[in-house]
Order: sequence, then structure tokens, then C-alpha cells
Amino acid sequence: MGKTSAKLPDITFKVCDRFLQNLKSRNSQVPNSTVFLDKVDKLIVRLYSQSKSEDLRSRCLDLIDDMAEMGIYELNKALQDFER
Repeated sequence: MGKTSAKLPDITFKVCDRFLQNLKSRNSQVPNSTVFLDKVDKLIVRLYSQSKSEDLRSRCLDLIDDMAEMGIYELNKALQDFER
């Protein structure tokens, strides 16, 4: 993912949520899911940081919690980058 300051559209949440729900429902690794997870975690953290909507920010935090419960390693890196 390139570096840009462009604001992400709210639909980004739905895409990330759908990907993670599909991954969770299969209860296994989707082929090449690590490549996508590296993008999903960054997108959801970035969407959280950009959003002014309390509802969307809350849903982003719920999704981040789900990712943590799933043990998604890539999430740690995305959160560290956000804290900087």
C-alpha cells in the first residue's frame, strides 16, 4: 500500500469486515490471506484514525478487537505504526 494522505471512503469498513468474517467462518487460513491481512489491518486502523464519525470509529474498534481475538499477528505492526 502506497503512502497517501487521501481520506478512505467509509465503504472500506465493509470490505475489511466482509474479508475477516469470511476468514473467521472458514475457521482456517484462506490461501494467501497473510498478504491480504497485511492490508486489511492497516486499512482499518487508518480508517479509524481518519473518521470523524463516532459510530464508524466504534465499529472499527470492534473489528480491531475481532482481529486481536483471531490472533492476527499483522495487527500488532499496524497498531505500532498508528501510535507513531
